[in-house]
Amino acid sequence: MTTLTSQIDVFFETDTTGGDFFTLGDPVKGVLGNSVYRLADVPPTDIADQVYRVTIDRGRNDELAENDAGTLEAVLENSDGRFLPFELNDPVLTDDAGETLTDDSGEALLTDSGVYGVDNILPGKRIRVTVDSHVIYDGQAEDWDYGYPESGEITARMTAVDALGMLARVQFDEWTSAAGQTPGERINSILDRPEVAWPAAKRSIDEGTTTLQADPVSWGSNVLNYMQLVAQSEVAGRLFASREGSLGFRRRVPTGQPAAILTDDGTGIPWFNMALTSSTEQLWNRVSIDRENGLQQTVKDDASIAKYGVRQLTVGGLLFDSDLQSLRLANYLLRRFSEPKVRIRSVQIWLDALPAADRGKVLSLDLGDVVNVGWTPPGTVDSTSTDMFVEGIRHDFGRQEPHIVTLRMSQLPIQLDDLFILGSSQLGGTDQLGY
Repeated sequence: MTTLTSQIDVFFETDTTGGDFFTLGDPVKGVLGNSVYRLADVPPTDIADQVYRVTIDRGRNDELAENDAGTLEAVLENSDGRFLPFELNDPVLTDDAGETLTDDSGEALLTDSGVYGVDNILPGKRIRVTVDSHVIYDGQAEDWDYGYPESGEITARMTAVDALGMLARVQFDEWTSAAGQTPGERINSILDRPEVAWPAAKRSIDEGTTTLQADPVSWGSNVLNYMQLVAQSEVAGRLFASREGSLGFRRRVPTGQPAAILTDDGTGIPWFNMALTSSTEQLWNRVSIDRENGLQQTVKDDASIAKYGVRQLTVGGLLFDSDLQSLRLANYLLRRFSEPKVRIRSVQIWLDALPAADRGKVLSLDLGDVVNVGWTPPGTVDSTSTDMFVEGIRHDFGRQEPHIVTLRMSQLPIQLDDLFILGSSQLGGTDQLGY
């Protein structure tokens, strides 16, 4: 078994807004005495030695769910009170009998109470988790919680959220979006707004393939909710926060080779647990799509209805600028989900047991990446494999616990799901040629 190197950095004394640095020679950033720009970041504090257990969970359970804020939860060793948001009244260390502990010179040993203290144990502090030099989480502290058990040791727990959680705290001023934008263009226009002001360096936004209508956005509307609606208007597009803290938007079509090959027969990176499903959670044979200011588009599969009864999926309030795009989405969902299929829901990987190269591949995976999963169904000798989207990633590890990575997945859409459209810069134009 390999020993992993984990680092949990808390940026206690540095700016977390992503502001610019003081730059010599710049007519604004280089002006002597300009207090707006930082000279340098103070190095973060690695608290990994004071952490009992960490759980990181990002992404969603399936391709039609919304990506909620990625969360981190850390259980902290707090015997000396260093994670309290105030200084202890009595900083003298004592033994179990209540006797004062001293050093070799006879001086009383003091706690490290206040090492972090009232100015640092606060919401909004940047949290970055690195394993074997791979960043697996970058977010902001949301809560610091404490318990007072009978043992007398004050327990501490810290939770954090990623970029999606930060956007969920922001509300819009009143504005109207521009007509004809792609989802990527709309998302960038949102991030450029003064009440959002998301740094350009922390974005990775695809353009998308659909076009959106102008939309009046009311004062007080939630930024994250609206961005998720925009992403949903990209025919299964995904809005997510990357493991390194950037905000990403992707259309559904994968490119390139799988980022990792996962198998149960020794030919790839080994997984040790797989969850399969053939439930009705993703069985829909009548699909209705409605857009703002449009006509509802409904399609159905009569053969599927005859076998399973009516199973309705309705999606409303989308921002398409034509009913044709609503119809395309309805047909896409019907073709994809009108028959039940055995689907891989998740696989688990024991990270400590992997060689360094394979650990790096797993730690580098992000939401929306493609992996190839191979397995041998029980009672058979032939293995099968399929390409899967990574929809969710969970890390569980601790002092006395192995590092387990859980990958939640969805099946890749078949290539024919992308309609050829005459004249379109992405798909060919305005008239659907075929499937």
